Amino acid sequence: MGPRGSIPVAMVAIVLAAAWTAAEPGQPPAPSPVATPPPTAAVADRLPPPPATRTSGAFVAEPQSMADVHRLREQTAAATADALPDLRTLALTARDPIAVGCALEALARLGALPGDQQVAALAHDPRPRVRQQFALALGQCGEAAVPRLLAMGNGDDAAVRSLAILALGRIGGRDALAALATIAQADDLDVPTRARLQAARQRAADPGLGRRIGR
Repeated sequence: MGPRGSIPVAMVAIVLAAAWTAAEPGQPPAPSPVATPPPTAAVADRLPPPPATRTSGAFVAEPQSMADVHRLREQTAAATADALPDLRTLALTARDPIAVGCALEALARLGALPGDQQVAALAHDPRPRVRQQFALALGQCGEAAVPRLLAMGNGDDAAVRSLAILALGRIGGRDALAALATIAQADDLDVPTRARLQAARQRAADPGLGRRIGR
């Protein structure tokens, strides 16, 4: 080709050299950004939905956030006797120990916990936190809960034992004192547990002590 035919080739060479010079040394030039179109309605329909908050009756059964936890606590704290069936279902079916604990606390407050044999089986639930929540809830049930708390206080779970001791101290009275004395006879009690027992026995013997110290 003549000189005229060589001009386009030279121009192409100059343009390519400028592109390589603008790129980071040692790296090929970055490709031009390609705009990604928004998903069509058909694609959007196939996207997984966000996790839903499962409910049991009127209550949040599986809290997904702290907001759900606060809402559940408000719901169960305000529950009345009309909500007993839903509270019982929540206690028996919820997978989250927090939800179970809220239901147990409400059932205890409404006087429906000690006599329900199916709910009482949660004292042997495989989830440690559920057993602990159950022991705490029994502390609101008065003397009717003493036999079950005595059994839990004599169990092998140290955390449940400590909470059962605390609950017996809160209940107070002659039966609770007798249960605490029985638990104190165990040979495997460590020093912290014996200290909790002593404090619980003092509180059980003086029902006004808890009010004076704010517990």
